[in-house]
Amino acid sequence: MRMKKLLVFAVLSCIMFSCEKKEDEGHPVTIDGLKYFLYSQSAVIDWGNTSSGVLIIPSEVNYNGKKYIVQGMAAGAFTRSTELTKVIIPKTIDQIVHHVLNGINGFKSEYMYEQANYFQQHEGDRFAWLADNISHPFNEFINVAFNFGIIGLLVFMILITIPITMALRHRGWYSSVVVACYSSFAVLATFSYPLQYAPVWILMTILFILPFTRYLPKRIHVALRIIFISFTFIAFYFLYHTVIAELNWKRIADRSLEGQTEQMIPFYQKIHDNTILRYDGYFLYNYAAELNFINRYDESLQILHECLKEIYDYDVALLYADNYQNIHQNDSVIKYATLASNMIPCRFLPYSYLLQAYNCKKDKAHAILIAKKIHNKKVKIPSPMVDEVKSKADNYLKSQ
Repeated sequence: MRMKKLLVFAVLSCIMFSCEKKEDEGHPVTIDGLKYFLYSQSAVIDWGNTSSGVLIIPSEVNYNGKKYIVQGMAAGAFTRSTELTKVIIPKTIDQIVHHVLNGINGFKSEYMYEQANYFQQHEGDRFAWLADNISHPFNEFINVAFNFGIIGLLVFMILITIPITMALRHRGWYSSVVVACYSSFAVLATFSYPLQYAPVWILMTILFILPFTRYLPKRIHVALRIIFISFTFIAFYFLYHTVIAELNWKRIADRSLEGQTEQMIPFYQKIHDNTILRYDGYFLYNYAAELNFINRYDESLQILHECLKEIYDYDVALLYADNYQNIHQNDSVIKYATLASNMIPCRFLPYSYLLQAYNCKKDKAHAILIAKKIHNKKVKIPSPMVDEVKSKADNYLKSQ
């Protein structure tokens, strides 16, 4: 009886999790500079907007000829809008959508921005010396909670606990294997991220099903085998196409390094348009960097805009700054170079962009301030690039 209750609880938890995620599934769009999630008849303002001044939120928006009533707003919708002075909310908004329960599913695209905000507000913090690009928390439980919220973490813990409990209560040849494997997984997940690897998923699935087999009739055993084999073939199908796409990416990336960048761009475009790598932040960054290298800056910026949905880190911010520098948009250079310098305060290269941008704007006061920062900045790892940046700053100060 207790086992049946445990199974019912697990099923209900999974259903609750599914319903929660279903409600959160919307189509992300940007309309008049604001980020929305569009549902069948309504729209919710997404988080991460960067607005300034007085903002009037409309009661309805139009997208592809269809009207959507603006009925909700994410709790962090304007946390990045540091220059926003006032928000006028329409009467149609009757809910503030919090991400505590269902998470935000975007560590790679959000964490480094928050790291930049932290170091901007805590200049000289002792952890600034250790800062670097972070794409994944070194704890699988934190990652699940961040991406799927409290409900997701609860379901995750239940799914780990059930097979261990069953194995301990009903001794069998598999008991020690299940307990050892799941216990090892729990320990490893505390210090790393094992769910990034497909073999771990396969092993955990098999071990999860194993304790239930003694309670199921033979025909259910057969059905489970068929389902498992079917899903395995589907997974290998997608894995095969992903591996082929990544091998093609490696091949054209190597040829680009050999000096054939211009000739490889059509192949990058083909991979981008026809494979799952169009959702891979690292591929999009590499594609944007190759376009930047052959002076196609506007196209590079377009690909970077796609990249932001998947990953937003120091390298992406710096590539933005470089693109804008080459098309002489100094205000945007300052924006992204400042962001990069706050993401990883110990790096020197962002200050080089800032110095040049302020110099081009003939903003002597800020240019001197940046040059002095470079001159006084401690060097974490000596390199020719650091020496060059410091030399330029010293020469600028001597010329004033």
